[in-house]
Amino acid sequence: MTSPTWCIVLAGGPAQAQQALAMHLAPILAQAHWAPPLQLALSPDQLAPHWPQPWVLLMGAGDQGVALPTWREALHQRQWSYQVLYGQGSDLIAQATHALARDARLKGLPGLTARPEQAPRWRGPCERCADPGCEHRLFSQLQIG
Repeated sequence: MTSPTWCIVLAGGPAQAQQALAMHLAPILAQAHWAPPLQLALSPDQLAPHWPQPWVLLMGAGDQGVALPTWREALHQRQWSYQVLYGQGSDLIAQATHALARDARLKGLPGLTARPEQAPRWRGPCERCADPGCEHRLFSQLQIG
């Protein structure tokens, strides 16, 4: 059997939350055709350069020893993909399963549930809603000349 070409890294947050998330995700990921190994990192210096194409699930809330900007800087320097997860307990697990369900390599695994797509907000032109997407649409419709 060939070694996996990628791995999933649970980073940041308290060790107890990492362990709980790893225990929940391990049996789900084991069902994948090429199951990615789970790695844990409590600080950026624990990010191993030999991990194959890591995708990092970065815990963004809770009692963490390392600030989120420090993590982001370390991940950007390594050019590693990451997604920030917020919440605790079942909310954290739900965020992780939603994130993993969107990955084509894991699509359809039992236990991973994709978040339902939300209907877009207001589509008409307006002048005062403060929604960046709406503002972009409004200004991109303007024509110069």
